[in-house]
Amino acid sequence: MKEVKQLEEGGNVKTITMAKEFKPHMMYGDGKAEKADTYNEHLKLEKKGWGHKKPSGFKMKGYTYPGTSPLKACWKGYEMIGTKKKGGRTVPNCVPKK
Repeated sequence: MKEVKQLEEGGNVKTITMAKEFKPHMMYGDGKAEKADTYNEHLKLEKKGWGHKKPSGFKMKGYTYPGTSPLKACWKGYEMIGTKKKGGRTVPNCVPKK
């Protein structure tokens, strides 16, 4: 179990206990994808109606979605330098920022 501080509307901080540790992951909504790096970011996206399931036909071609800005493809403190093959698919090649 892990205790996490959650920022609520109005600026109040609430401590909750999570059953398992939070791991950064992608969330999808409004024709976009964004990485939830923290539990609070996850909750904000969830509140907007975003989910974990990738919409059918969704492609991160060049890591942009038609009509939107570039997606967050890498963790904070890292930058994307091209792509690489991993497990038979193309993924961003994220390296630490200098």
